Amino acid sequence: MFGAGIALVGQTYHMDAHSPDAVLAWCLGTLPFALALESALLHLATIALASVWIMMEMGDRSFAPSPQLIGLRLTFLLLLLPAAVTAYRNRLPVIAGTLAWALMANWVNFGGGATAACFVLPLALAALHPTGSAYGRGFRFIGALGVTIITLIIGALGRWNSSHDIGLLRDPLLLALTLIAAGWALWTGKRDKDASRTWPAAIALGTLALGLPRELSFDSDAAKALIKAGANVLTLTTAVWLVRTGLGEGRLRPYVYGSLVFLAWLTARYVDIAKDFGMLGTAGFFAAIGVILFILARVWRAQKDEAAPAAEPNLDLPWLERVFAAVTSRARAVVLIAALLQCLGLLWMAWNHSRPSEVGQRFVLRCQAVDPRDLLRGEYVTLGYEFSNPNPADIKRLNREWIQLSGADRRDDVESYWLLPEDTMIYVPLKVDAKGLASGGSPTLKRPESGPYLKGYAGSRRFGQIRFGIEAFYVKEGTGNTWEKLRNQGLLVAEIGVLPDGRAGLVGLRKADESMTKAIPFHRLEQHFYSGKDQWVQRYVIRTPEEFQRFLSPARVAGPAPRLPDFSKEIVVLISQNETDRDVRIAVTGVERFGGSLMVRYRVTQGAKTSHKSKPMEAVIIERGDATEVTLLQEPLGDGRGIRLPLR
Repeated sequence: MFGAGIALVGQTYHMDAHSPDAVLAWCLGTLPFALALESALLHLATIALASVWIMMEMGDRSFAPSPQLIGLRLTFLLLLLPAAVTAYRNRLPVIAGTLAWALMANWVNFGGGATAACFVLPLALAALHPTGSAYGRGFRFIGALGVTIITLIIGALGRWNSSHDIGLLRDPLLLALTLIAAGWALWTGKRDKDASRTWPAAIALGTLALGLPRELSFDSDAAKALIKAGANVLTLTTAVWLVRTGLGEGRLRPYVYGSLVFLAWLTARYVDIAKDFGMLGTAGFFAAIGVILFILARVWRAQKDEAAPAAEPNLDLPWLERVFAAVTSRARAVVLIAALLQCLGLLWMAWNHSRPSEVGQRFVLRCQAVDPRDLLRGEYVTLGYEFSNPNPADIKRLNREWIQLSGADRRDDVESYWLLPEDTMIYVPLKVDAKGLASGGSPTLKRPESGPYLKGYAGSRRFGQIRFGIEAFYVKEGTGNTWEKLRNQGLLVAEIGVLPDGRAGLVGLRKADESMTKAIPFHRLEQHFYSGKDQWVQRYVIRTPEEFQRFLSPARVAGPAPRLPDFSKEIVVLISQNETDRDVRIAVTGVERFGGSLMVRYRVTQGAKTSHKSKPMEAVIIERGDATEVTLLQEPLGDGRGIRLPLR
């Protein structure tokens, strides 16, 4: 019910916040109930929610710096900690197995921020469990899978670069936890002469060691060959360990897992050298696999040893028992307080996000067509605005502001992509034209001292976009297509409320009034033809004489000279179709100024077949003014999206 409440409040107030935050709030709201009631089902729910949250965050932060990813993984492990304690305290192996599967969420963002420890940690935890422990089976399976993936990649006989995406020191915290778990298991295993602990601990430490040459910049051929050989040895060692475990415990699954690891290694190495085998070698390879499988089956069938008795870990910590007793003995009070906090949280969300639309200053913005990013939040219309995607010049200026404000090292060449840290606050001043339509000014990192403005967020992972929390409007079921059609045609406006601190909220959507647009005169470019190299459909905005000469050439026609554009204040919009043998005509029917966009409407008519091929073209000269983009709309207006061409 709490999760449903978060979703419904979000839809009611058209929230377009960071989606993973809702899942994190849901998980935190569930934890007190799980602890107070000691419910295995609720603990499984918190594990699932925490896993969904970290996967969403990792997928959304593909290019985030390492400190952010370290903090996310630490939060993830802390969310799993209550369930882990409950699993061993209340003897619930099912929770321990679910925890092992949840650790696979750390593998998301592989190549962007995943480290070797992300894959090795489950095996290090498996090594802490004695022979036959039901609690260690999930960790053993996931750990063996992770180590197999890493060692197969590093051991590939192709390029050395295949291992460069697997860092070792990107997450010191996770690395330290893995080293501590593996080291402790190795020490206790040697002390108790328990090979079921020493084998996985040694494999885990060996896999981590494969990342050292990369961190130490060992790039010699000898070092590369040594690492590849070590990776292959570790893969085979993992297979042998699993087979031994299956035989020792009298369980078929570990035995099969070990056999599959060996076959995976054999297949991967075959793929590396398959081009040198030929057809006969390929047949021999698969025959060898068949023989190996037969031998493994015979070995298992001949196994007569009794399975080792299962030894389960005992989490007997007096201080921990006192903590849990204090919570469970007051279960009713804890549940009531948690339920009250959930209700208060939902009420605060509703109040906080209703203020911009209830008491904020009202503005009307023109909406732009954008691609939807989330299909799981009900029927809604995704909205964009002219100032949501700053041009390269604005991004460079924002980067310079950030360098100046943060005291970072100056760069002579400030890139046209974001240098800003994630969720950097950006302000966009608002101005209203004579027709009552608002538009955004130049974005800045400094809060404007006067006048209305919007507060948004940008950063390295947003790919040049600024988010203001007004990008999604939830509509009545069945009406979304109507609103999207208006948006795609450039006829949709959004009414928003803006608080003095820049926070904005959506009030409603409506079709643009005719009074908001202004007809702009245009002139057809005569006596020129398309001379570009491309024979396909083209849509161009020509802004300079150099571009004009590159795409258009004069036709030798007797009569007065044609009117040419004055590029100091005019532009040429060029529309062309595919080369064809039919009489195709393109005609611009009107140009309107709507906000910062020049809306160019045109029509394409198909005629009879001709005796030769030609490339249909239409070019018009338009006064630019202070417009920031051109939107091309083909008539008759249907469901198709207008084509936006920037002018900056």
